[in-house]
Amino acid sequence: MEKFRTVLDDCGLKNVKADADFSQTNHRKGEAAVWELLDHFLINEQWALSLGITGSQVLDYYDSDHRAIQLTLVDQEMGGSKGGYKRFYFEHKWMVANNFTINFLMEWRFSGGLPIHKRLEWCQEYLKKWKNLEFDNPTKKIEELRKKRVKLLNVGAYKNTSTDLVLLEANLERMLEAEVLHWKQQSRANWLDFGDRNTTYFHTFASAWKKKNTILTLLDQHGKCRKMIR
Repeated sequence: MEKFRTVLDDCGLKNVKADADFSQTNHRKGEAAVWELLDHFLINEQWALSLGITGSQVLDYYDSDHRAIQLTLVDQEMGGSKGGYKRFYFEHKWMVANNFTINFLMEWRFSGGLPIHKRLEWCQEYLKKWKNLEFDNPTKKIEELRKKRVKLLNVGAYKNTSTDLVLLEANLERMLEAEVLHWKQQSRANWLDFGDRNTTYFHTFASAWKKKNTILTLLDQHGKCRKMIR
């Protein structure tokens, strides 16, 4: 239990106060009666501010001796819905940037005196600013690099600029690799969102796989093309 309390302190997690003193009872009387608030929400300061958490509510009984609890948000109290909060995602393409690992480790070490949740917030804000500078309008940057490459190749004495050409091609290759990683991660996210559902999205993928793997013709021992019978 002491280790659990230490984790809560290190992560800055606090209990969200409920509007009732119990969520379960054994329905007994006298000294045998038990009334307990079994469930709790643990949040940090950032979650409370970004989500507008004001407390938690113990719900009624629904075919059970246990009462569930739910968070109470500011906009729920006002009759609206919470908007404007965007979840932070780590992108695989960041790893191909030359300065990513060094800069990230520097920021992580720089925030070493803060609690773990504050260090994560610090690095998250840094990555948001860094990615906007490093990967701003990648399509335009790729096109510009391609044009510069063509110009260097068309220069009669391009051997004198071979070093520039090597650096440019390395940069172009890195940008193209980042784009591939970006769309791979994006397609994977789409598959997780829609792929397991019985939807048009799923059937489109299944049909494409079937078409790709279908054998329409074969060559016999005489080298003649034979159509497969479906």
